[in-house]
Amino acid sequence: MESWLVMVAQLPTEDPAARMRVLRTLEALGTGVLREGAYILPGSPANRHSLEALAEYIGKSGGTAHLLRVPADSPAQDQSFKRLFDRSARYDELVKTVESLRVAFGHSDPAAIGRVLLKQRRDFEAIAALDFFPTPAKARAQAAIA
Repeated sequence: MESWLVMVAQLPTEDPAARMRVLRTLEALGTGVLREGAYILPGSPANRHSLEALAEYIGKSGGTAHLLRVPADSPAQDQSFKRLFDRSARYDELVKTVESLRVAFGHSDPAAIGRVLLKQRRDFEAIAALDFFPTPAKARAQAAIA
């Protein structure tokens, strides 16, 4: 079973820009949302460092944040937490886009197809960077891009 980091936060309310920065940072870190104000990540040192820095920023911006290390109580709870990080739908969207390029091949400008494919490769890398628990969807997306 995994060890998890849970951030319980009351985001800044007086500064909407700071609140938005916090929410964007949480998204960029790939956090799972347990409920409003409760965010979860696998318990790695890198994730801990990122969440500690974010908690400090939240405090300086007028909010409060507490970072907790939480073990899963059971294999079922561990799986429940892992499902919060399922990136399959994002990979499936990427595969659909790449497959649509195959249909356009020979009918569209090859340079335009190349630009879209390059963007899809970058999107794949961005998704994969936050894919803490890869599923077969990742392999399908990687094969489609190849």
